[in-house]
Amino acid sequence: MMDIHVFFSVWDLDSLRFAESLGVDSYKIGSGDMRNTLLLEEVFKTRKPFLISTGMSSEDEVDDLINRLGKTDSEYGIFHCHSAYPAPDHHLNLSYINRLKTKCRCPIGYSSHDLGSTASLVAVSLGATILEKHITLDRNSYGNDHSVSLEPSELIQYVSECQRAFQMLGSEQPRTIGPGEKFNKISLTKSIIAKSDIPAGSVLTPSLLDFYPSGEGLSPESFSKYMHKKTVSPLSAGQLITRSIFVPEEDSSDLSELMSGRLIGFPVRYRDITPLSKSIPSSYLEIHMSYRDVFADIPREIETIIQDNRIGFHAPDIYEDNLIFDPFSHDKDLALRSTDSFKILLDHLKNFHQQYRLSYPLNLVVSFSSYTEYSHDASKAKLYPQINDFIDKCISEYPSISILPQSLPALAWYLGGQRYVNTFAHPKEILEFAREYNKKICLDLSHLMMACNFYGVSFETYSDLLADHAGHYHLAGASGIDDEGLNLVHTKRMHPFLSSLLKHKLSGNSAIVETWQGHLDQGAGFKKDLLFLASLVNS
Repeated sequence: MMDIHVFFSVWDLDSLRFAESLGVDSYKIGSGDMRNTLLLEEVFKTRKPFLISTGMSSEDEVDDLINRLGKTDSEYGIFHCHSAYPAPDHHLNLSYINRLKTKCRCPIGYSSHDLGSTASLVAVSLGATILEKHITLDRNSYGNDHSVSLEPSELIQYVSECQRAFQMLGSEQPRTIGPGEKFNKISLTKSIIAKSDIPAGSVLTPSLLDFYPSGEGLSPESFSKYMHKKTVSPLSAGQLITRSIFVPEEDSSDLSELMSGRLIGFPVRYRDITPLSKSIPSSYLEIHMSYRDVFADIPREIETIIQDNRIGFHAPDIYEDNLIFDPFSHDKDLALRSTDSFKILLDHLKNFHQQYRLSYPLNLVVSFSSYTEYSHDASKAKLYPQINDFIDKCISEYPSISILPQSLPALAWYLGGQRYVNTFAHPKEILEFAREYNKKICLDLSHLMMACNFYGVSFETYSDLLADHAGHYHLAGASGIDDEGLNLVHTKRMHPFLSSLLKHKLSGNSAIVETWQGHLDQGAGFKKDLLFLASLVNS
């Protein structure tokens, strides 16, 4: 059933009576009748909502109409309109929408008799919340309206453009950092670094410092409050200056009960696994790989770290030359490069498993996004059998590796912008995949919540259903359809599931907190979320 609300213009008392006999629940009054007091009074008596256009009117006539409308009990909206067919651009006077907004508190709209969609988009930007556009099956038909009307295919484009315009408006709330901006802030802002080796107990002066294009350390602005403080640890040349350089590390609260009988921890890179593992108690560490890490030397300290932690891995989403992983792309070169790059990763993990003689298969979390650039592609849902075959082939060749496709958001942030995810985003499709092919997944709660918000389905329902098929969890909060990695304490909607997970569903499975920028300041964000999880266990 099409969700279309049907109503129409009434032009005289007979048409109004006919409309009433049909049970119509709202009306439109055209510009030609905005001063038809007899018709207006009869419409007012119905007490039904109506829209009224203001074409062919003077300022005094508009003011008189608004005074008259103030006496009705009905809800109403007023259209700005220029009644020429077509209306010339230089006579549209769209700025009058702003004037109408000051005259009355009702919704203001725009009735378009111009050509194309540009005027409607401008009207939206000026605050119009209702749009009227004429449609026709044939623009060459007889009559003024047909020449300024849209044919069906054009209407689709018009609606799409106007919906985008409404989205772009946002709100007048205080400015916040957007989800995509959070990612780009890391690479596009600057942090303070040490220009040379600096011993502990030093006061950092500008001559000892330099800038580095990274948002992971203290910004020049943030650094100013520490300029007269002594460092509590030595610095090496090129090292990022963080808060922990000046503030002694606090004693970690007890996480022993959280870790007892549970495999739980946080994500690390090869470059920070040693300091973070020393700073934060854990029983599971997920090593997030970049394509460069595949060719890097494994830190010597891992031999000690694996004695207290089970190790898992996360495959790169981006490989060499900004290749977004997609072994099922229609672009054969991209698909081949993805497959070849993934095989190199699998060889690295196989060697890792053999080198440390691990008794368990290595979890490998993989993003099978089947992404597209400009819109979602429903046909990509047909790829699930191929994805399953791809996973089976990899497991057959690399039995020491357990590949876990992770649940994804409908909109993902890759290479500084947003891409459209076509597989492992819709919760229903993930559930069907897991059931049909008897596959375990990585259930990412942040991604799941955003996907549920996007598709309008229940997070509570699908988190429980998908938990039966999860071999590993990513735990982080989320907001809206594309803001991920928030602290868990702030995403209260997740708390019942988290409590149940920790008390009943995590046995034998692993989990990490995946807080955005949680690794900064010796893992302060990770600690915060682990302490919150500990509070749920103890409650």
